[in-house]
Amino acid sequence: MKILYVIGSSRCGSTVLGNVLGELPGFFAAGEVRFLWERTVQGRLCGCRSPVATCQVWGKVLSLVRERGGATPDEMLAADRAALRPHHLASLLMRRPGNVAGDPSLLRYATTLRTTYEALAEVTGTDIIVDTSKRPTNGAVARLLPGIEVKFLHLVRDPRGVAYSQSRSKPNPDGAPTGRMATLSPVMSCALWSATNVMGDALRWRAGRRRSLLLLYDELVARPERSIQRILRLLEEERSPRIFTDDRTVRIGEHHTVAGNADRFLTGDVTFRSDDRWLHEMASADRRLVGMVAAPLILRYGMSLSPPAPAGREEIRR
Repeated sequence: MKILYVIGSSRCGSTVLGNVLGELPGFFAAGEVRFLWERTVQGRLCGCRSPVATCQVWGKVLSLVRERGGATPDEMLAADRAALRPHHLASLLMRRPGNVAGDPSLLRYATTLRTTYEALAEVTGTDIIVDTSKRPTNGAVARLLPGIEVKFLHLVRDPRGVAYSQSRSKPNPDGAPTGRMATLSPVMSCALWSATNVMGDALRWRAGRRRSLLLLYDELVARPERSIQRILRLLEEERSPRIFTDDRTVRIGEHHTVAGNADRFLTGDVTFRSDDRWLHEMASADRRLVGMVAAPLILRYGMSLSPPAPAGREEIRR
């Protein structure tokens, strides 16, 4: 069994990418597995629109985890708070794969996570699970799991595009109390984007080049089929990405994503096009502020501090 763990900020395109990969034979798009236990407690919806706890996939997975002595959802939430906060990343990266001893909370979380991945592979009959949890500390724990091959995909979107997206209110049909996805100010969005990607760089460095890949959002939407091929090479898979109906479009079926962007509920044709609305719709002061604060990382990832004028207003869309 292999795990493709996606690292990145919110609104980086990971949900659509995960669902696209889930169309490949032998792949399962799990969504953001780190939210499995919280969503179970809250009664939120799977991508199939059934409650996570009674979904035909996740309900069986949770039953197997219980039968095999895994921690309860409440225990997993407590272990997450105790051992997987951002300040734990350095100590997690210092550990060698297989070493989760010495910290009861980390041991409980890692043991149950491994059981969950194994149960998921068993229930779905797939051998590659795409986990779009994005948070680096959860990826660092996945790296430690014995007997599981984990590869890391670091997906990076321009922070100004992320900040603009996070400033917009978006419906969320997964049973969230407000019925909408959370919004953030440009300053908070930029701070979280910077912190997440710096930690993502550290995790990618620790994993090594053979087990990790940096992929820019702009590259993904410009050359989606080539990007999928790069991911398959990372996974050392020979399968051809014969899922495109043309060079930019994939037909998406129903997926059992446990959490993620509201786009995880979309089915039908999804076409990759650049979402550059931030160039002409984002307040210029906010755009300049985010660009200035994130400038070192913008340059590190090969993005432009002064992007060209937008060619259109299209995006990854249905």
